[in-house]
Amino acid sequence: MSKQNYLPSIDPSSIIWDKASYEGNRLEYGSILLSLSKLMDEMETFTFLLSEELKEEMISNFPANLCEGLEGDLWAIVHQLYDFLSKIGSNGFTKNQDEGLESFPNQIKGHFNERTSSEVNYLLNYYHSDDTENKIYFSFENLWNDTNELVTKSKNDKTHSCIIVDRENNFQDFIDSYVPKFEHKEKHDISVYGNKEAWRNKDVDNEFISQLSCLLEDGSKSPQEILDERYDKFFGNLSYYGYDTHNKVYVVFRISGAGTNIYHAHDEYDINSIPQEVKNHFGVFKYY
Repeated sequence: MSKQNYLPSIDPSSIIWDKASYEGNRLEYGSILLSLSKLMDEMETFTFLLSEELKEEMISNFPANLCEGLEGDLWAIVHQLYDFLSKIGSNGFTKNQDEGLESFPNQIKGHFNERTSSEVNYLLNYYHSDDTENKIYFSFENLWNDTNELVTKSKNDKTHSCIIVDRENNFQDFIDSYVPKFEHKEKHDISVYGNKEAWRNKDVDNEFISQLSCLLEDGSKSPQEILDERYDKFFGNLSYYGYDTHNKVYVVFRISGAGTNIYHAHDEYDINSIPQEVKNHFGVFKYY
């Protein structure tokens, strides 16, 4: 699954801290900061299921003044957090209040102000009422229980996927689930029948199968490197686009099977078939 298909949320109490709890458990909150940094490093390009109002609450109520004595990496994470919150995209949703809605573990904390509590209730109600399966909630060991689930209760109970970022390999397994991986298909081997010259002279009545030029170890980046630096958006039949700067050609990465994160690739010699936003991204508008 592509990361575009996930709707992630962050446990608000990981950012809006209980100041009394912090004073008695500074090491635990330092651990939360370190784990937040890991999440931010990997997910800065995600769009979060987060109202603008709740994002504002997180920014204004993170207790930076309590962190002034932190040194080195921990203090740097405080600055990273503000930068992250200011930049991440927010995926809005219809806000409906349910005063009787409960959550386990309880996500509306006693130290939250009224506005924060209302915004968290809106988020939890959306979790409870929306049946989209790709919502995923992120929290941290010191703020959670021994499960990997968020349960919401109203007239019925619903269970939602939760990833505890600093628990075993939960977070790394999630990252691995959406990072595209390249696997070559032999039909795109380097060949005089699949190069640009053959494409120019192809018979319109015959199928043309393009080669993948970056397979040559002649100074070009590897296919995986080009895939890692792709324009990060799906097109058409689950395709990504990258650009091979050495061979000066766009590369199409096609998913190799439904439900996988494995991609094969080939050169695309018809630049008119490249989406305009991809050309805008790489700044290459024609071949020479």
